[in-house]
Amino acid sequence: MKNFFLTAIAVIACAVAASAAKPTVYVEEFSNPKDYKEAWVEIVRNGVVEALTKSGRVDVVDAITEQSRMDEDIRRMKDNIAQDDLETTKALEIRGSHFLLNGTITTIDVKEAVLESGTHSFDAFVTFTLKVVNAIDGEVTDTETFTLPKQGFMGLGGSLAGIKKGVMESADAAVASLKGDVAGGLKKFVDQAFPLNGVVEAVEEAKGKEVKTLYISLGSKDGVAKGNKFEVRGSKKIGTKVVTKVIGEVEVTEVDDEMSLCKVKKGGVEILAAMKTGDPVIVRTMCK
Repeated sequence: MKNFFLTAIAVIACAVAASAAKPTVYVEEFSNPKDYKEAWVEIVRNGVVEALTKSGRVDVVDAITEQSRMDEDIRRMKDNIAQDDLETTKALEIRGSHFLLNGTITTIDVKEAVLESGTHSFDAFVTFTLKVVNAIDGEVTDTETFTLPKQGFMGLGGSLAGIKKGVMESADAAVASLKGDVAGGLKKFVDQAFPLNGVVEAVEEAKGKEVKTLYISLGSKDGVAKGNKFEVRGSKKIGTKVVTKVIGEVEVTEVDDEMSLCKVKKGGVEILAAMKTGDPVIVRTMCK
């Protein structure tokens, strides 16, 4: 990538720079109020963990795999702290996490059908809610309910059905197949719940008053991949507040560890004009 390690010419505000760091998400055990099989609930939860991990957007701390280590830490602490201070052990559960992710299983629905061959086939559907909580102040930052796989046409008996994935010979096999549906169905949620924020670092190519390609302060270490799109915002400080406005859109064409090269899809004139003001030009994940 030519000229990739250019000296940054944009002024990076401290708050923007800080927000670019990859957050840590502590995935708690999922609530199961209707007492579905724990193995079924774990399949859904594992799909969520896989989606977060593969996104590269966050560092994942899995409550279940961490539990034995946390239990030992708590056991060692109990001899050294007063009973009233045991609440401080909650800090061990989030282990420096920025966010907690709670999940609640609403339904796991398994449907059985008899094929013309006489074979019994099973399909499974799950509805669950994910809630993202700021680990510092307890504020709920995002919540969404999912039904997967997506239901799109009418099946036998007038019931909604999803895309068939082949013959599943048992209810357990049908539910096991849900892991892939969950892992593949959360991209938009990850984008909106854990958006990347950075700044335009430098112009790579401009023609006249319009920027064609530019560098942003986000790279593979932040979870950026070729083809990712970002909205571009001009910023202006008014008193103690920073006001931003969407002025364009860029798409990543090349990625390094700490920066990415992008082509400008919209707003080339506005972006170049905003950069000349000396105020940070902000980029943020597009959630489409």
